[in-house]
Amino acid sequence: MQIKTRNIFSINSAILIFLATILFSCTEKYLPKLNSDFEQLLVIDGKITNEPGPYIINLSASTSIEASEFIPIKNAKITILDDVGNLELLEEIEPGVYQTNPNGMQGTIGRKYRILIETNGKTYESEFEELKKPIGIESIQADWERRTNANKDVDEYGFQFYLTTETAEEPINYYYWEVSETYRHQVLYLIHSIYWGENSNGKSGFERFYINSDSLKDCWQTNLIGERYTYTTKNLTSPKITHLPINFTPNSVKFRFKYALQVKQYNISENAYAFLNSLEQQNNIESSLYTTQPFQILGNLRNINNPDEPVLGYFITAGISLSQPVLLKRPMGYNLPIDYGNCRDLTPENRFNVIERVRNMQSSSWPFIMASDPDSEEPMPMIVDQECVNCTLKGGIPVKPVYWDDESLIITHDVQIK
Repeated sequence: MQIKTRNIFSINSAILIFLATILFSCTEKYLPKLNSDFEQLLVIDGKITNEPGPYIINLSASTSIEASEFIPIKNAKITILDDVGNLELLEEIEPGVYQTNPNGMQGTIGRKYRILIETNGKTYESEFEELKKPIGIESIQADWERRTNANKDVDEYGFQFYLTTETAEEPINYYYWEVSETYRHQVLYLIHSIYWGENSNGKSGFERFYINSDSLKDCWQTNLIGERYTYTTKNLTSPKITHLPINFTPNSVKFRFKYALQVKQYNISENAYAFLNSLEQQNNIESSLYTTQPFQILGNLRNINNPDEPVLGYFITAGISLSQPVLLKRPMGYNLPIDYGNCRDLTPENRFNVIERVRNMQSSSWPFIMASDPDSEEPMPMIVDQECVNCTLKGGIPVKPVYWDDESLIITHDVQIK
């Protein structure tokens, strides 16, 4: 069975729903009223893998459903231990975020790991779990398909991705996948000049860009897709997963140039799989709570002095394999929506009194980038919204991924237009 999990580890509020233990299911609308005793519980999000560190552990306190927010747990003592006596104390790098040393502990296949957390006079620990050998990804394919968007009640075209694993050595395996996307976006105008004001870096006044005026024109943005996918080979005749749908990306401005997708495959324990699977069942509910009523989902941490205290989240130990990025070009013949926002709504004010207007700006606007006027034979500075001339304000960085021009990664020949 395929599981799609939305924001598995962003669980401060959603996970509280399942703390009301219910022994039966029904199809009527159900809006639980949770006791305040269920608030301020420990929430953990973290993992250790065979990939090099540093490893990140996020620690927070749960909140009520109505007051969803991130409440970091500060000044905790967090230790990761293995079954041969090695351990490492994590450092808090920002409130509620703890990290191992980049040159510190690295997960080793075959060893078992657990986590120990000391906070607010309480001690929590997980059971040891084995770091399993990674299982490779054989291929990722894509078809251009039509899907019905349940939220919009319309059909939309896009790329449906399919994953095939290599044949595993063990007959029963438990997986979950994280999927990331990368796409290029472009601003409408080139840089004409920058007004630094009295900037702390020592620059002041105007600086004209005679070269590299396109340095902030193109950005490549990488996002971790919110859905997660889990699967098990328990009921398969062979320990190989074939043509599993893992993500559907609808037609959008992301396909304007190229679109890249990369998959990280985790070989997890049966207990971790049960947790993620159950969490998906709880999260896979429309705006209100329909179909099944909430039930309690246990992670793998416990309060050693009070085992009855619920602890939310899971410390995952897993072997990881990473797919090659796959590149797609949008099939021809489909309209591509491009939203330029305010970048085309130019008025004479954009082109006149530029110097005076910029000088009168608040210092909080410095440095201010001015655009080239594309309609002028002698380019003149022009005031536009900064996102019209600085691609980083829409996300991403102006650095092309090393694989972006690798023609061998393009899989458009596998795309079927339906």
